[in-house]
Amino acid sequence: MPSRFLVLFLSLLTISCPNPYLRAQMEKEGVSKITCDAILSKPLIPEPTLDPAFAPDCDSSSYYFGIGRPRDLVAARKCAYVERANPTTTQADMFYGPGILSMIYANGQGTPPDYALATRFTCEDNWAAPAELEDRLNILKQDETTQKPHPFDLCDTATSGLSEGTCASIDTRLHEVKRLNTLHFFSDKLPPDALPAFRALQSAEDTFDQLRSSNEVDLSGTGRAAFELMEQDKLRDQFVINLKRFSAPSITSPVSLPTADRRLNAAYTRVRQALPSADEQSNAATSPDGTITFDGVQKTQRAWLALRDAWVAFAKASHSRATPDQVAAILTVQRAHQLESLAQ
Repeated sequence: MPSRFLVLFLSLLTISCPNPYLRAQMEKEGVSKITCDAILSKPLIPEPTLDPAFAPDCDSSSYYFGIGRPRDLVAARKCAYVERANPTTTQADMFYGPGILSMIYANGQGTPPDYALATRFTCEDNWAAPAELEDRLNILKQDETTQKPHPFDLCDTATSGLSEGTCASIDTRLHEVKRLNTLHFFSDKLPPDALPAFRALQSAEDTFDQLRSSNEVDLSGTGRAAFELMEQDKLRDQFVINLKRFSAPSITSPVSLPTADRRLNAAYTRVRQALPSADEQSNAATSPDGTITFDGVQKTQRAWLALRDAWVAFAKASHSRATPDQVAAILTVQRAHQLESLAQ
């Protein structure tokens, strides 16, 4: 077919596509979107009956992945249909509605496998990047042809920063449930007079985690959301580790507090020399440090000092076997290591 006729053919196809996001992709990439155009130009028959037990904010991901509740694939499917009927334009979530449905029908989870439905819902996923959509359609076509299905997981084909951030958020939510269970178990054993100090410690930790992940992680790339969430995950895991460490029957510090302070001060000085100020970064055409500036490190450092004080206060209130100097020394070494990585 001559190219001018192909262009005309694709133009006519894209006009009928009810999904404006996919239509824009088809105009950009041409033939690779013909499959979705043909599918989405026809209504889904029959339209599923929505279960009134599920509200539009039911969160199919929590049912599908078992986040904060037992995994329930039937409920995930019913909730996803409700989400599909109430599309969101503000929440960039590739799992919302059609995304969950595509995995359920491709994998035959809680319902017989149906590649036609899995393909349709893959096409309906507004948040898929062109390359991701192409990969997913190819996987479904191959599995249907060979009848040797592979586990169909949207994160396996995630290539865009948006998708990587969504996958990271699922991991974060799963980890957060486990951490919260650990924290509840720990706090239930605390003496009543230690609870105010524990709540103050958690507040200080939240403040530091937010500042560290936003000010001391390079957020200039498309994967910035994933990088930020991964750093928060790491910090919160370290918080739980420190809780267990400081509540152990015995504890030793690898270095004295004066030695730890000297290491911290040296690292801070190197960071000040290595990183640009916010003004310098804004005036520079490009920055090898991305979004990280010394101003951001300063703000984060002040939050960390408040966090260290909160740890010492909590250790005293909870009758920890660790002395205040031991607690401060261990935390100071951890912070020095963070700053040293920035200086490099």
